[in-house]
Amino acid sequence: MDFSFLEKGKTFQATVYRDGDQAYYRTNPLDLRIEQLTVDHTTRKSFRLASGGGLAISLKQ
Repeated sequence: MDFSFLEKGKTFQATVYRDGDQAYYRTNPLDLRIEQLTVDHTTRKSFRLASGGGLAISLKQ
């Protein structure tokens, strides 16, 4: 994920909702991991996504 769309000079608190390490859409679809990150316009982050899974990020200044 490239956060370069964020305003330069400002930091944001990101709440990341993503697949847990054991997530799989057929056998364990509810495995969820919630993480808190501090991000700015220079942040680059990779996330593991399960088959059939997804990711949501809430940003607050």
